[in-house]
Amino acid sequence: MVDKTMKEDVKMFGNELLNARQIAKKLEISNTYFFKLTKLGMPFHRITPGGRKFYNYDEVVNWIRKR
Repeated sequence: MVDKTMKEDVKMFGNELLNARQIAKKLEISNTYFFKLTKLGMPFHRITPGGRKFYNYDEVVNWIRKR
């Protein structure tokens, strides 16, 4: 789970960003399918270089629809 400081950093981007588990759950997809999407180039954000990946729900949905 993301700590309070991390949540504040994540919301700095203007939209709430979700971690891998959260975005897969919100999209109602399996972890296996989630990782297939990441290999296909699903958009993500990093708060620090080389840090954890976070996903914006609207960006991911738009990306899936355009595929």
